[in-house]
Amino acid sequence: MSVKIGHSSIDEDGHITGGRAGDQTGREVFITDWYKKGWTVLLRPRDPGVAERMARACEAGCKNDNIGYDQDQRNTLRARAREAKWDLSKITTPCECDCSSFMAVCAEAAGVDMEVAYSSGNAPATRYMRERFLKTGVFEALTDKKYLTSPDWLRRGDVLVYEGHHTVMVLSDGEKEDDNMTGEEIVRKINEYTAGQKVPDWAEEELKEAVAMGITDGSNPMGLIPRYQAAIMAKRAAKAK
Repeated sequence: MSVKIGHSSIDEDGHITGGRAGDQTGREVFITDWYKKGWTVLLRPRDPGVAERMARACEAGCKNDNIGYDQDQRNTLRARAREAKWDLSKITTPCECDCSSFMAVCAEAAGVDMEVAYSSGNAPATRYMRERFLKTGVFEALTDKKYLTSPDWLRRGDVLVYEGHHTVMVLSDGEKEDDNMTGEEIVRKINEYTAGQKVPDWAEEELKEAVAMGITDGSNPMGLIPRYQAAIMAKRAAKAK
């Protein structure tokens, strides 16, 4: 299955300026398949939660025809997004962005403080994205050619940049994405999965008793625990007898 990307591409007349606000064709800001374009850097959120929220914001923006492309009005999306409390699906006033200002707004919609990336209210152009996004402390820059020439190692929420030219957001994982995860990332993904699981019915009463006895506080009951936490809980249980 092909890796999907979302981006702000071109206006309704095939120009970079001068079009009407909003997406007039459904192809100004849209989702498509990954393609090779001389990408020079991949900006990856360090926190998978931020990456997921960025991807969701990008998808919402691509599906909202009130968001179009125009470099001269590239910062109007940010103003409308702020009015919509950063929910891009709820923007009802036609506005514009370009490829890099769209990525910056998606990051803000994910909760990233991007003020350091802006200059006098202007979103960073692609030639400055690496420097400005890294200033937030939220992203890392990856330049190994496997990230830039193939979709296989890409991860949902990644931002591909062809500096001085174009930028897109990755919206689905590549086939080998999991092969590149660190141990910390693997544990985080497992915890994200288990956190969404329900405590078995048979365990609910005993869990309440354990909370009442001070063995656990009951938060994140399906989360993984390291051995030191298990040892401390066992010690508390022994003292509670």
